[in-house]
Amino acid sequence: MHLVSTLVADDVAPPPSAARLAERIEQLEESREDSSRRLHLEIDDLKRRVEALSTLQTASEVRLTKIDSTPVDADKIKFSGRIIAAVVAIVLGPMAANYATTYGLRSDVRDILTRQEQRDRIEELNRKLSDQQSETLSKQVDVVDKAVKLQALEIQTLKEMVLRVQGGQKP
Repeated sequence: MHLVSTLVADDVAPPPSAARLAERIEQLEESREDSSRRLHLEIDDLKRRVEALSTLQTASEVRLTKIDSTPVDADKIKFSGRIIAAVVAIVLGPMAANYATTYGLRSDVRDILTRQEQRDRIEELNRKLSDQQSETLSKQVDVVDKAVKLQALEIQTLKEMVLRVQGGQKP
């Protein structure tokens, strides 16, 4: 039982005294002052950060305004080899794909165009031949017409001679 009474006596807080209460108030006041100092330091640090951010924002706005008002000098633009290779690949890729997919089609189109040109030449030659034949026929018709007129003239002359001979007139 002595052990139980010793444990109970140690676990129980001593009765409050004015000195003990003053000591506890002093500890709390020091803790509050320490917390207040830390809070003020953190507030000062935040103020410095806000001022620095404001300064950076102002400087950035000035730079952006300057960049917006300054024309771009294309001579000063530099690209790395990887970017240039990527741009070339992006541009040439679709062109190569288009070339590869239409290669057979171009060959077929060339064949069609060649055949069409040959057909056009044949049509032109046929038209020229037809024109020549038409001109030849026209000339032959003129010759036949002249021959018919000449023959009609000769027949007329013979009729007149026959009529004269029959009528007793001499030619």
